[in-house]
Amino acid sequence: MGRVAMARCARQARPRRCPARHRRWHRRDVQADTLERWLILAGIFLVDGQVVAGVLGDGGGVGRIGTAELMTFAGYFAAFVGSVISTYELFERAERAMQIARGRNEELQREVVVRKRAEEESRQLALIDPLTNIYNRRGFTALAAHVREIARRQQRPIHVLLIDLDRFKRINDAFGHAVGDKALVEFAQILTATFRKSDVVARTGGDEFCVLLAEPVDGIQTAMARLRQNVDDSNGAGTRSYRLEFSIGVARAMPNDDDSIHALVEMADEAMYEEKRLREGAA
Repeated sequence: MGRVAMARCARQARPRRCPARHRRWHRRDVQADTLERWLILAGIFLVDGQVVAGVLGDGGGVGRIGTAELMTFAGYFAAFVGSVISTYELFERAERAMQIARGRNEELQREVVVRKRAEEESRQLALIDPLTNIYNRRGFTALAAHVREIARRQQRPIHVLLIDLDRFKRINDAFGHAVGDKALVEFAQILTATFRKSDVVARTGGDEFCVLLAEPVDGIQTAMARLRQNVDDSNGAGTRSYRLEFSIGVARAMPNDDDSIHALVEMADEAMYEEKRLREGAA
């Protein structure tokens, strides 16, 4: 048999090592047993009862105690040491169990945070238009009802603006849907820059947008003028080969009116198409 074979046999014959925690507990058990054995042996060794007088006597020589007393003392002492070791091991095991419990609790808390974050992201995705990154129809309906209730408590009117891009189909037909998507994104950015963060801006259809504002009439006129100016500035920049044009309709509800958000959108839609017809008739 060669050296390689002998080395292999030696490795195979080598005993398998236990896990670290098993070795640790085994070592503690051996230490406890060894301590108890040494105490019993010490009692047997001192069977004649001779001890150093400086320990048990008065310092005047060697004293004597009985064998029974010594054995009783050794037994009590061994039991005491064993109970101390057992108590220490129980405390250590309890501490390890608490550490494991704390680790699992922290892990569960992290899982809860991740799950809530995922749920919040899913909820936001359900309310956000993925192309323009503003609210979709569902998001508009939910937030508009909330803003309506706040305005009603504050005795303020609300206005719904329905905005439709004019001749948007021509942009798609002439330049392709990718350019049409860019036009929608740019118009959404103009709306976001025009209105306040407290206003609800949404894309509710293909080329249709809605804005809800809790503003008096003069504030609405100012906002609409600012929107037209921002669109004109974008068209005048010369960065594209088409113009953005839009028609707009407005519906108003006073604090004591019972019109729903859906009804206000329909009224704004009728006003928007009326403006579109007047513009096309004038052209």
